Amino acid sequence: MAEEKTLVKGLHFFIESDDCLWFTEKFVERNYDEREIYRKFSSIDDCSFDFISVPYHLTIKAGDDIILSFYYRSEHNCYDEDNAALIIALHTNGKDPDIVKDDIVLHSAAISGIMINALKASVILREYIVNNNLMDQFANLDMNTEGILVKRQKSDMIFERVSGMKRPSLVCILSTTLKRQEMRPYPDEMKNTEMIEKMSFEKKLEAAEACNEIAMEQVAVAYLNGDENNGIESNPGKAAYWLFKLAELDNPMGCFNLAILFIKGQGVEQNFEQALHWIGRALLNGNEEAVLYASRLREIVDLKEKISTGDLSAKVDLARAYLWLGTMLGDDFYDIFNQKSVALAEEAEAAGIVAAEWVLGYAYEKGLGVASDMGKAIEHYRRGAELGNDICQYMLGSIYLVGDDVPTNPKKGFELYMKSAEQGNGTAMKLLGLCYREGCGVDKSMKKAIYWYEKALEVIDDPELAQEVMDYKSLSDIGDE
Repeated sequence: MAEEKTLVKGLHFFIESDDCLWFTEKFVERNYDEREIYRKFSSIDDCSFDFISVPYHLTIKAGDDIILSFYYRSEHNCYDEDNAALIIALHTNGKDPDIVKDDIVLHSAAISGIMINALKASVILREYIVNNNLMDQFANLDMNTEGILVKRQKSDMIFERVSGMKRPSLVCILSTTLKRQEMRPYPDEMKNTEMIEKMSFEKKLEAAEACNEIAMEQVAVAYLNGDENNGIESNPGKAAYWLFKLAELDNPMGCFNLAILFIKGQGVEQNFEQALHWIGRALLNGNEEAVLYASRLREIVDLKEKISTGDLSAKVDLARAYLWLGTMLGDDFYDIFNQKSVALAEEAEAAGIVAAEWVLGYAYEKGLGVASDMGKAIEHYRRGAELGNDICQYMLGSIYLVGDDVPTNPKKGFELYMKSAEQGNGTAMKLLGLCYREGCGVDKSMKKAIYWYEKALEVIDDPELAQEVMDYKSLSDIGDE
């Protein structure tokens, strides 16, 4: 393959291990002989990989011989291979690879497989770069401070040259505990962070105003949470100013925290559309926490739109979403969003929306936005159950089975579970299975218990229950005791 001599030298890839495997499958689809991978690298300079979600760093040094070195990545290094924990190194001169160094006596087929797969993936990645005329885009790449972030979207490949804070966070092995943790183990970034941390707040502010991204982050955090050591009080308005600047740089931390301020209405006017926008940007730039909020914020934005068009039933779903937000945000916002939830549910109840009864019952049962009052909780659950709400039915059924706040009545509890289950409620189906298994309000029957458990698994995701059902069904005799 003559084109190989024109390939860009010194490429460093950030890639997910699953995507790496996808590229190796493309190598196989091209019907390349596995031994060809060594000859394909005979004229190519160094190449390296950082796997994002697993703590592995791999280098490929080419020349007359090819040397593959496989490292555990720690919190202290990403590229400092002299201090990294080398697991194994292989070299080849076009023949079978031989072990040349093995600090840890570990001849693992899995490790060797990862190394060879990465080598195959690099062949396909390099070919793609050449075939799509991307050589100029990645020329003169500094492997110590830059990399190529590879993202696969179905059958498409997206390549992005990244440096600074746009490099992804990486899973590392903590040297003290040997636990895995997502970190930013970049020596240049760590040095810059350490230097800025030692500055006075005034100097940090100067560096932030000069667009030093790490300084901007530290200033934003100081205003966000307060910095007692430097006499800085929490100031959401100033925090929002710096978070906006960070977010405009697609800084993941800036995007995420700006979204949270829009949810809370701190330093900015509360705006769920803006919150959704910045959460989306945070997600695109690798902020893992954003995953927890993205779908919920989309739901809230859609529900508020439905309510504005007169759909009063959407108030119940928005009340439920606010309960979730209160739990996620905590602190003062726990009560604020719980109270918003109760207010919405009361409006829906006044409009005759039956589902509002379970939200109000749950709020009074748990003391969310109102004082805890089981009498009122039961009143709402009973009203909803009588009107056919499936959630109120199984919630009230559980109260009858436990009997702490009403006289114990297992039969009544079972009957309420059955009414809820017959409406397709997966939780009620699971509880019915438990009743049959334990003989609560009904005669014991493992066959019927398994029947309802399996019905529940059709509508809810419960791996633990699925395993239990498999265990029960593996018994030779599950007769009805």
